[in-house]
Amino acid sequence: MIMENGSNFQQVRDPQGGQCYPGLGADTAIANRTGGTILLFPDGNCQTRILNPLGPGEFRSDENVGSFLALD
Repeated sequence: MIMENGSNFQQVRDPQGGQCYPGLGADTAIANRTGGTILLFPDGNCQTRILNPLGPGEFRSDENVGSFLALD
């Protein structure tokens, strides 16, 4: 996973399934470089009941990524 938000950059190598990871907030560019699906959440603890999947190899810009959860 690669995230960029202005001058902030974060990379998570091999995210573990079922573990919640912090995001960089609103207006984040995010790329899923894993082989599995990632769920994006607007809150910081993967609790919001919004399903926003990002599939393997997908990229999005201008996302609100408060946190993300690897499914597999």
